[in-house]
Amino acid sequence: MTHAHTRRGGAGIGLLVVLIAVAIGLWLMFGKTGPGGSSYMDKVRDTREDGENLALTMQARQVAMLVAQQEMASGRYPESMDEIEDFDPSTYVDDWDQPFQMTLIRDGRSVDAIELRSPGSDGVLGNDDDIVHVERLPL
Repeated sequence: MTHAHTRRGGAGIGLLVVLIAVAIGLWLMFGKTGPGGSSYMDKVRDTREDGENLALTMQARQVAMLVAQQEMASGRYPESMDEIEDFDPSTYVDDWDQPFQMTLIRDGRSVDAIELRSPGSDGVLGNDDDIVHVERLPL
C-alpha cells in the first residue's frame, strides 16, 4: 500500500510568509515609524519639498547678487527681473511654469532685499497659495 503525500501544510506556510512580508512592506511605506512617527512616504515628500525650497533659495540668491551688482555698476536698482542686464527671467518659473515676479524691499531709500513671488498652482498672484521667498541683498 502506498501513501500519497500531500503538501497542503507547506503551501499554507508559504502563503502566510508572503502575507507577512507584504504587511511589513506596507507598514514600512505607509505606517508610522521612527522617533518622529513619520512613514517612508512622509520622508520622501519632505525630502522633495526640501529640494524645491533649496532650488528656490539658490535662484533667489542668484537674482539678489545680480541686482546688487547692477546697482553697484549703474547706481540704480532694477525694478523688475526684466530690467536685470544679461538675464533671462523666463528661466525662473515655479512647478506650474508660472514666472516669478521680483519686488524690491526697501527700508527708507535703500533696498535691503528682494522678494520672489509666483502665483502657485491657481495661477493668481496675491493669495495664500503663492510661492514667496525673500532674500537679502549680499552687499
